[in-house]
Amino acid sequence: MTSKSVTADDYQILVRRIDADAGGGFFAHPIDLPGYGAWGESPESALSSCREVLVAALESDKEDGNPSPIPADYSPGAYSGKFIIRTPKSLHHKLALKAKAEGISLNQLCIYLLSEGLAAKTEAASNEIMEALVEWINKSGVHESGRQRQFGRSGFSRLPLPKFGLR
Repeated sequence: MTSKSVTADDYQILVRRIDADAGGGFFAHPIDLPGYGAWGESPESALSSCREVLVAALESDKEDGNPSPIPADYSPGAYSGKFIIRTPKSLHHKLALKAKAEGISLNQLCIYLLSEGLAAKTEAASNEIMEALVEWINKSGVHESGRQRQFGRSGFSRLPLPKFGLR
């Protein structure tokens, strides 16, 4: 992406449902540009509005002579399926013993433990993220009376999104 200018289509956008008791609808935001996003009554309208926010932000960057952030490559082909992790010797030892006791390789054990842990954390984090987004939307007025209101740069209000972390 360094050889061409960045466009709104280059960014991965997440769309999340807003609970009905918080006003309903959907909120879309780009992964690589926290603080920008848009609300809509449907996933499609939230996504479309978010793209409009991105276009405005990128145009503003260009007009101001600022480089636009290069989005990460989230395509499946961008990942090899291999990464190296450093652990304390004591943890390595415990994992190796557990793998031996289970009759599986250390690699298989680690994949299993990561998968199980991620599934549990993802469910808990998803609930936490949605609660934080609903609170943020209610405080910031992202939607009013069913009308769409967009956020971002260049004529849009820029609000910090809540920070999310896995525990």
